[in-house]
Amino acid sequence: RAESQQWFDFVCSSTSQDMEMARMQRLEPLSSDVSVTQILALDCEMVGVGAGGVRSALARVCVCNSSGNVLLDSFVAVEERITDYRTPFSGIRPENLEHAPPFLEVQGLVRDLVRGHTVVGHALYNDFDVLGFIHPAHDVRDTANYPLLRNAGGRPRKLRHLAKEILGAVIQTGEHNPAEDARAALYIYHQFALDWEGSLIRRREDGEQEQKET
Repeated sequence: RAESQQWFDFVCSSTSQDMEMARMQRLEPLSSDVSVTQILALDCEMVGVGAGGVRSALARVCVCNSSGNVLLDSFVAVEERITDYRTPFSGIRPENLEHAPPFLEVQGLVRDLVRGHTVVGHALYNDFDVLGFIHPAHDVRDTANYPLLRNAGGRPRKLRHLAKEILGAVIQTGEHNPAEDARAALYIYHQFALDWEGSLIRRREDGEQEQKET
């Protein structure tokens, strides 16, 4: 009976893992949990402002919990004149922003939501730049910066390439979906979380040891 139970537990565990991986590949939520978890994923879409639309401004932001369920998804009214909607990539159109809430309102919602939480994303420095606030570095998990996710030359890789290689997921073939991109970074993080968090703990312990020795 004990052996049968062990086999049953093994099969159930394997099936559950396979189902979770299938959801990750399809970039679906992993469960029905909609709570504000310690791990959150963030992605922003930007439009161009100023001459030539070179400068970026926040036009949409999405925050998901650790299961990939959307906690916040909002368009944002852009204060400056938009000179490039970047629609082929951002998916943003003029009508999306007609009745969007003001920047400061959305900024406050996002800042309050992520405060004290670990934030996962890809090239998050760009997201926090357009959001206009700084998140503590020790609470940031950026898939563009994690050494094991960089290329052989140490440079960041594109999120769509990582998603394809690690999750088997196809993203960003056209207009970007911020929930999809947030989940892609989140699920990549899930695959590396043990080593990632372990390396941070070891680094912190080494730093504490060096302080004791000085």
